[in-house]
This record gives sequence, structure tokens and C-alpha cells, in this order.
Amino acid sequence: MSLERQLSNIGFYINAPKEKLDFIDSDIEESILQAIYSFDSNSRLLPLVFTWGEIHGKHLIADKFFNTYNLIKKVKGDSPWVSAFCALLSSCGDRRFNKGVIRSKKAVYLRGQNVDILIKNRGAIEFLKEINILVPLHYYEFQERKIMTPQKLIKINPQYRNRFIYGTNWRSEIITMIEYGFENPHKISKHLNIGYPRVREVFKDYELVKNVG
Repeated sequence: MSLERQLSNIGFYINAPKEKLDFIDSDIEESILQAIYSFDSNSRLLPLVFTWGEIHGKHLIADKFFNTYNLIKKVKGDSPWVSAFCALLSSCGDRRFNKGVIRSKKAVYLRGQNVDILIKNRGAIEFLKEINILVPLHYYEFQERKIMTPQKLIKINPQYRNRFIYGTNWRSEIITMIEYGFENPHKISKHLNIGYPRVREVFKDYELVKNVG
């Protein structure tokens, strides 16, 4: 599935090829991280992803976000822009992402471009400047019209919707996978990369409720 389709499935108003919604292929945390890794090749994604973070960031599962990042960086390496995104969420008051805010030893510029003159004339994004990531202030404009509201995203994305029902946690993810058709807790455990006992308990709870009717 293309990145554009993934982002469309998680609430971006973005031109994307028509593909069937599949949360397995457009997982929320993975889609956001893939977009973050694309900042250097497509700087226009930065304000969109940051706007999404301000609107929907509290519904990210922090542990899953960092677990997914650890898997991706084994292939793609570290990205300072993940730290930048965590800094955004932290600046919004979400302390779950504080541990992801890491100051870069060397100055980081969007797309590797030195923008000192723009920053001198227009200023820099302050919460990024604090971690040595230098982005001109005007590069980030809140683009609310290009991101779905929670009410609209709930209607199209069951993974997102379940986080309102069951909480922004692993239980929600496990139940989403059960509803999607995973019938074996071992497979869910492997797919989510979490311990089997945790999955088994949620699986048992879900089966009990279903059988009670």
C-alpha cells in the first residue's frame, strides 16, 4: 500500500490511489513513522504530520509507537525527525513522548538544507530549536482543513474508533485484530510483537463477553 493511501486511511486529506481500507496495511503508528521518515524527501509532509499530531496525537499508543520505531530503524537507521515529532507532542503536554525527545549533536536541517538566513529573518520553530533541529517558523503552519476531525476519522477507521471505546492501549489493538478476523492469540501476539499472556487475557475476556451475548 502506498504511503499516500496509508495516510488517507488515518485521516489525511491527501490525493491517494483508490485502495481498500486495510488497517493491517495502514496501521496508525507505522503510517505516521513512515511519513516522518519521508520528511527529507517531501518537506510538505512536515506541517501535515505535525497538524495530525496536534489533533490526534493523544490517540497514539506510545509504547507501540516506540516499538515500531525500533523495528523501522533497524532497517532505515535513526531519524532525528522522530525526535522532532516527539518534541511536538511533548510541547502539547503529552508527557508519554518525553523519552523520545533527544537533542541532536549536530544541527539538523529539513532536506539537509542550511536555512540560517530564513531563520534569521523569520525565526525558527522553538521547540525544535531546543533539540538542535532548525526549521524556519513559517515551514509549520497549522493545516486543520487537511486533516480529518476525530468525528470523521472514527467513521472510517475501526482501529482509531476502538481507541475511543477501549482506551488508547494494547487492549484496544488486540480487540481490533480479533474483530478484523484474527482467531489465534499466538498470531496476534506475534503480529503486535507483545507478550502472549497479555493477548491471551484480552482474548479470554472478549470471548466471555461474546458468549454471554
